[in-house]
Amino acid sequence: MSGSGRFSYSWLLRILWFFIGNHAKAQMLRQAKRKGVAVYLRVLQGTRRMIIAALLLFFFLQVIVLAGAGAVVTGLWLWDYDPHLKMQIAFGICLGMFLLPVLLLMVGLSQRLWYKYSGAAKMVDELLENKNDSSAA
Repeated sequence: MSGSGRFSYSWLLRILWFFIGNHAKAQMLRQAKRKGVAVYLRVLQGTRRMIIAALLLFFFLQVIVLAGAGAVVTGLWLWDYDPHLKMQIAFGICLGMFLLPVLLLMVGLSQRLWYKYSGAAKMVDELLENKNDSSAA
């Protein structure tokens, strides 16, 4: 009789432990979800602020470009030289205003440049060294 009584207590303890464990897991999962949602909302807010700042910067730069173009056109129009020479000067200025940003974008968005200066090259080299060390061992 005592053996069957011990078995029933063990069975009861296992069920109780199962429910307590599931309850603890559910609590941890809810806590992790709350923290995840909080982090997601902070990232979302930061992304929104960055987009707003980027748009404001874009519009500000557009105003600067328009003002510069207007100043060039007005200056050339008021200048007392041959119209053919004025058009050559305007073409040179506009070509320079086009080629300089294109060149800066090409250099600034170069994959090789980003790979080198972001530290990715160093991380890949370290990863390859670790891979060679582990394969040699």
